[in-house]
Amino acid sequence: MRPVLGGGSYASQDSLEGIFGLGAATEGMVEVLWPGGARNRLYNVRSTERITFPEIPCSYTAAWPSAEAYRACVDRALGELTRNGVLNQAGASRLLESALRAYAERGGTSQAR
Repeated sequence: MRPVLGGGSYASQDSLEGIFGLGAATEGMVEVLWPGGARNRLYNVRSTERITFPEIPCSYTAAWPSAEAYRACVDRALGELTRNGVLNQAGASRLLESALRAYAERGGTSQAR
């Protein structure tokens, strides 16, 4: 776990890049808790891989009325990130797959956990 802060001290800022070790594993999972409260996951992150992980404002832990509502939120956010050049289509697809997996693993119900 590594917090990224907006300011470490006067006139400074932490790096927005995080470096994490996997030990003997060849891949792992990255979870980000954004300042606004959204929680996002990315699965199958390989060792030595460099990723861009933009905020998706659709937390998989929030109380969603349905899986369809959650997916629609994620689709909208990823579409906007792709149109704005933050992600390419492959990156958006990977984040969508991870978002849906995280939602399903937490129970995929409208109850927040």
